[in-house]
Amino acid sequence: MESKNTVKMANNLFMSIVLISLCANIFVSLLSIKNISINIVVNLMASQMMIMVPGLIYYVCITKDGHPFKMYKKIKPLTVLLLIIFTWLILPLVSATNVFSQLFTKNEVVSISGSVLELPIAPMIFIIGVFGPFCEEFVFRGLIYNSLKLRSERYIASGIVSALFFGLMHMNLNQFCYAFVLGIVFAFINEILDSTWPSFICHVVINTQNVLLLYMMNKLTSDTMGKTVSELYNNEAATNIMTNKVATFIMFAVIFIVSIFTTTLAALLFYCIAHIEGKSEKIKLLLEKKDIKNKEKLINIFGYVAITVCIFVMFVLEPIINLIKK
Repeated sequence: MESKNTVKMANNLFMSIVLISLCANIFVSLLSIKNISINIVVNLMASQMMIMVPGLIYYVCITKDGHPFKMYKKIKPLTVLLLIIFTWLILPLVSATNVFSQLFTKNEVVSISGSVLELPIAPMIFIIGVFGPFCEEFVFRGLIYNSLKLRSERYIASGIVSALFFGLMHMNLNQFCYAFVLGIVFAFINEILDSTWPSFICHVVINTQNVLLLYMMNKLTSDTMGKTVSELYNNEAATNIMTNKVATFIMFAVIFIVSIFTTTLAALLFYCIAHIEGKSEKIKLLLEKKDIKNKEKLINIFGYVAITVCIFVMFVLEPIINLIKK
């Protein structure tokens, strides 16, 4: 199979995921307008299966045509431990991006916290902390990134495009911002270490930690203030404080300054990780400017259609639906 076909198939896969998600979002929104709610577990599992099922179909098709993707190559136990520390070091960068996006939109994760906190922590850790990252890494780094860069040697461009697809897949501005940043980081570390395990481990650490912090914060606010996190978020006075642009910008500036230091440490740590795995030379090769003869476009008409749909949902459809709900 030629690389141009894998690029086309990767764009088709992304478009399929977007169109399926769009139909599902419209269906759920229509139900909510009629005050019919869907269980959060069903909602979260269905959203991941809308990513995983098209991905599995794509995987079967592409491996049948002679391109077996060995995505989950082994990494050393020490690498796993260091990747966890690496993740903690990049978290300030992720947080800074998250806070910056809240200058323009709401925090999507906090807005659904009430539904999440109604359930025990164990199933939420599995669904959000493990199952979600596996589906998303399998599709966006394992399939889409590998397909885009296959035989083209456009590793950096492929990483950026796969990150763009990953961010847009969330269909809201808040999650798009930090998912795009993480998508670039994940593609880079996977390329250097030649496996999809690194991004999966990092993704699990981030999501699981967020779930744990949410439950801990809920416990703290319930004990000290008599209110849950969701109640505080929905409280008008609290919402005014949380959406104060000056306070948000100051918070962003502080976290961003911290992130400069921690991200530098993360880069140094990752170099050590690459050295342990015998891949340190790949960093230099990846960053070197090459005369690439195959400068085929990585986004085709199907990709542009999917991107347009995502932007339409984020900036047109979602505001209309929220207005109708009110």
